[in-house]
Amino acid sequence: MAVDLYGPAPKVTRENFVEVLDEITRHPDVIAAHEKWERADEQWKQLVKEEASDTDQLLAAVKVRQAREEKDVVFDHVARLSEDIAWQVGVIEDYTLDTIGKCTAIDDVEELSVAWHNLRRQGLGGSSLSKLLGLHWMSKPGALEYMTEWETDLAWSDAAVEKSHEVYSAWVPEYGVLYRGHCVEPALIARYAIVHDKRVAVSKATWRGENEYQVINLDGIILDDDGNPEGVLECKTSSRDWTWQWGVPVHYRVQVLWYLRALGFKYADVAVRFDSGVFGVYRIYANETIDGTDNTRTIEQCVPELEERWEHLRYLV
Repeated sequence: MAVDLYGPAPKVTRENFVEVLDEITRHPDVIAAHEKWERADEQWKQLVKEEASDTDQLLAAVKVRQAREEKDVVFDHVARLSEDIAWQVGVIEDYTLDTIGKCTAIDDVEELSVAWHNLRRQGLGGSSLSKLLGLHWMSKPGALEYMTEWETDLAWSDAAVEKSHEVYSAWVPEYGVLYRGHCVEPALIARYAIVHDKRVAVSKATWRGENEYQVINLDGIILDDDGNPEGVLECKTSSRDWTWQWGVPVHYRVQVLWYLRALGFKYADVAVRFDSGVFGVYRIYANETIDGTDNTRTIEQCVPELEERWEHLRYLV
């Protein structure tokens, strides 16, 4: 099927969904836009490394921005088409119960809405947890890097500001990275369900674990053959394949392990779509350490530190 990247979404079935999604994701315009941005980005980094003149570095940086903007236009089209065809195949189920594992639903609201942001203020979510544990974003399995004590304290200070201020307005993106992540999510869920022959459900609920500070949102809920929840499906997109060469990046591992602890589930699968047109699935088990090696802590061993810090925040919520 020849896909028009800039036209309406094609009609798909369960049988040809993966083929069409892959064709959209690997469309020549998509690959060309991504590779142009990669070349510009690499050239700019090389000039910075060589300590080239300020003028050369600035001109290179402008080219990176231009390539990024051109790529954004193409990838926004990809995201819209991906979302549209994902809902056509009818493989994504609704999870309607108010409990899941050890968690209870706090409320059921639209993602990125004002109410959604305010629900997330009520505890520690997974997406910010690695920073609160002092882990540098450049950490990788077997080679953790830590922020300075001052940087970690600043992360907790930012959390305090976030928890103490009610949200009154929220921007729902209609373009860009956040927008694409939201759109591609159902496509990743549908692809995972079909390729792996699994049942997957979604829920708009924000969940609280047995501890008040455990507040989580789930991309997908993996069900067993009887429809009972058994695992987590976390969906990601990435513009840089190399950051996954050691497996799931540490900050995402921490996020997923936090969810598993709150739920009491044994495993999660992380589904990722790389901007290079490649898809991947990585499994994480609840008893693994935060970087997957034998030399670091489990998420359970991090809890005392988080609880101590949370005691200073809980009265701000």
